[in-house]
Amino acid sequence: MSARGVFLHGPSSSGKSALARAIQLSLPEPWLVLDADTALRQYPCDHPRFQPDDNRYWARAYLIMVRALVQEGFGVIAEQILWTDGHVADCREVLGDLPILFVRVSADLEVAEAREAARPDRGPGTARYQYENVCWDLAYDLTVDTSRSSPAEAAAPIVERLTSGASPTALRRLAPCWQPPAP
Repeated sequence: MSARGVFLHGPSSSGKSALARAIQLSLPEPWLVLDADTALRQYPCDHPRFQPDDNRYWARAYLIMVRALVQEGFGVIAEQILWTDGHVADCREVLGDLPILFVRVSADLEVAEAREAARPDRGPGTARYQYENVCWDLAYDLTVDTSRSSPAEAAAPIVERLTSGASPTALRRLAPCWQPPAP
């Protein structure tokens, strides 16, 4: 089955949002861009009863939103960071059986930090923290590097893959990143 969704996974300021818009404008039919930040903006992180595990709960809710839209026949371009093995497991469980292309979005750290510095909505150090603390070594259907390409150039291989009719397989092959140290 050809893809009905794209899941962009990459650190802060790697170019996911610009890439999502470029993909959207390059596809032959309209698709919805649904990024986790926008979808979950109303989540009360500053609530006094906030618990660290709530993050995973709401991240899973976002995945359920993406699933529902794809199941209803919408083309969806999603972007989210899978922070922990729990997030990876939730992603495989919720989206793994759907035709969603899993794309790694990368950029050189220096490029991401320059982008971050130019954005008023990002705190300094976010990109570096994510580069160092989030597992990026996952199974992907495709990887794009936005360091030296425009969003449209980076979108081209994704759009080509989407329109080729090839079935994505990476989300159903997701496995935990963090392995316990060998004894």
